Amino acid sequence: MPVRRGHVALQNTYLDTIIRKFDEQNRKFLIANAQMKNCGIIYCNEGFCQMFGFTRAEIMQQSCTCQFLVGPGTMKSALAQL
Repeated sequence: MPVRRGHVALQNTYLDTIIRKFDEQNRKFLIANAQMKNCGIIYCNEGFCQMFGFTRAEIMQQSCTCQFLVGPGTMKSALAQL
């Protein structure tokens, strides 16, 4: 009997499609799960990590409000753009 490796969930293929499309356009982005507490970040691409100087491990599971990007020197105009 063949081993079943699990189902390919529709939401996973949907996320894979989004990730692939945005990566092809060289965009910097993250994806958060609105059903998790604090809308945790479930994916960020390498461009996003490089832009802000964080590793993927430092970003994952953070809140999608991106408070980890805000410091005392952050300008209000930068927050509005974010």
